[in-house]
Amino acid sequence: MIKNKKRGYTLAEIAMTLAIVGFISSITVPVLNNVVKHSKDASLFKKVYYFTIRTVDELAHDDDLYPDNDSDAQYLANTSKIKYLGKEYEGDTKFCELFATKVEVASTVDCMTHVFTTGSAPIGSFITNDGIVWNLPVVPFLFDEKIKVDINGDDAPNCEYSKIGNTVTCPNPDRFTIHVSPKGRVWVDGV
Repeated sequence: MIKNKKRGYTLAEIAMTLAIVGFISSITVPVLNNVVKHSKDASLFKKVYYFTIRTVDELAHDDDLYPDNDSDAQYLANTSKIKYLGKEYEGDTKFCELFATKVEVASTVDCMTHVFTTGSAPIGSFITNDGIVWNLPVVPFLFDEKIKVDINGDDAPNCEYSKIGNTVTCPNPDRFTIHVSPKGRVWVDGV
């Protein structure tokens, strides 16, 4: 005659299993959080970059906003006065102000010609609803200019990708420089 023995787990076995699961999760959760954050930052940058490409192309090739008036100032270099959405745009602030009309702005659009450091080009700035800080050139676009974005506002790490020799100084950047040519070509270095 065979007796049926009920076999179960002892309290020690359960405690050991929970300890192992806790240890494994304490190692993997921070790694997964870092991967998710980096993935989120990469997605935000892609969103900003493709939005910038589309918007700059629309602006540079819109004959109502940047008319071809047979002068040397063509495309984004044309700072002549135009009327758009009931407001007039002209001069050095034209590009910054028109660009701001294409995004959902959460802050005041400041496209005045402020110079923050000696030798730097004037910039305008605003923050969009998704928390991205935009710094746009306030110039007539006679040469290639730069749009600077911080995809997470004041949140860390607040650095831009750079490489000195073989060392990457900011492996997970949140600040980016997007180059824009007077004819509307857009590109990024080092990303």
